[in-house]
Amino acid sequence: MNYRNSRTIMWILLGVGGLLAFISTRREMPKWVVAVAAACMLLGPVIMSLFYRCPSCGSSLSEIRGPIPYRCPYCGATLREPKATEIPQDPKPAGGAKKAKKKRKK
Repeated sequence: MNYRNSRTIMWILLGVGGLLAFISTRREMPKWVVAVAAACMLLGPVIMSLFYRCPSCGSSLSEIRGPIPYRCPYCGATLREPKATEIPQDPKPAGGAKKAKKKRKK
């Protein structure tokens, strides 16, 4: 399982668990429905903490808030390419930008 799928699965499990928990409080439901809701809500973050890692260095990305980052904050490996409508929030310029500036100075 890759890091993108683990994040999606976590949100699906949290959503299903929350929905089942909400429904079970509104109506008389069997105890197993409550158990499934609790299992979904507990299993989602566990899956994310196990599999939401950088494919290059293996560092956990679960502490990062917001969307999937463009680069790993630990090793700098590219995790995803920015879409045409997005402006990258990367504080460091890419290596190619530094080389281009150096060539212009010569």
